[in-house]
Amino acid sequence: MNYFYDLLPDDLKIYIIQLASANIILHYWYKRINLKSSIIYSIIKLKYSSFDPINIPTFDVTNIIIAKLFLRASRILSGTEDFVFWNNYITYFAYSIKFYIYNNLTFTNNKFDAYNISEIACIQLSHKFNINNHINNIIY
Repeated sequence: MNYFYDLLPDDLKIYIIQLASANIILHYWYKRINLKSSIIYSIIKLKYSSFDPINIPTFDVTNIIIAKLFLRASRILSGTEDFVFWNNYITYFAYSIKFYIYNNLTFTNNKFDAYNISEIACIQLSHKFNINNHINNIIY
């Protein structure tokens, strides 16, 4: 029991609660923005190679780190972010999945798990950005 707080008028108590609530909301808002920014910076820093016959940059979809990065992006992003940026990277990711399907590369268990995670993340991202028909046409 806080005797100082109890002696305050009700309108001042409400104001203090609103300030505390606003600080909590701001804290979580900036934390979410920081998560989105870190995902964007990580994806930009990814090394991709252009060994695809169409010369579209391809990611290694059997790498568990890349697969989990895109899965994390599919969980955090809402679909209202920069459409052009994400459309390009989701399309590159889909072409990477197609490249591994097209070449019938053999997978070990760990690589197959990463491939499945990559495919799920790509489909989830395409649904969030409303480009699922385009991505399904690329992958399948």
